[in-house]
Amino acid sequence: MVIARSTTWWIVWAGVAVEALRRSEAARQVRLAGGSWYPHWRYEMEDGLVAVTGSVFAMEAITRQLTQVDKIVDPQARARWAKQKKDAAWRTREVLKRCIRGGEGQQLGDQWKPLINRRNGVVHFVAEQRPSVPYDGMNIAVEDAEFTAVEAARAVDLLFTTLEGLGTRSKPAVQGHAAGFSGQLEELRERRRVGGVPTM
Repeated sequence: MVIARSTTWWIVWAGVAVEALRRSEAARQVRLAGGSWYPHWRYEMEDGLVAVTGSVFAMEAITRQLTQVDKIVDPQARARWAKQKKDAAWRTREVLKRCIRGGEGQQLGDQWKPLINRRNGVVHFVAEQRPSVPYDGMNIAVEDAEFTAVEAARAVDLLFTTLEGLGTRSKPAVQGHAAGFSGQLEELRERRRVGGVPTM
């Protein structure tokens, strides 16, 4: 039996994102309940960063997987995209447009762009002087605000919404993959609800 690891990396990254989100939210709840500000704030942000970037890595892996399906992106288009060096945000938007009906794919692609840019900013960080922003009664750096438990939840929710669109509102070219997206989404939702790996 041959297993294509490239088609399962998104599942791994999605699981990483969900577990990190649970830890980030737990740290925030301890802090809000009167626990010490530090280190719970640091834990929230660290795991929030993993949840956001993990969601983006999962989405990019999904995009790359679907790009290899000729009915979605034909070989000529793939070669053209490679030659033009289209970035991850552009490819994600284009693939989702081709995969999800009713304009929803384009809307989801637009929502992924700032998260992809945020992930890129963490990997290739450039310090900028910017005013602090309020969060939970504190003033925090803008960079920190991008990886709170609240932002982590938004990223994971966007991943879930995208998986739902791919699984239930996909165009004909994606139909063969729809069941896989739907099945994994249910497992991820269960992991977010109860934590850890669900018993099946």
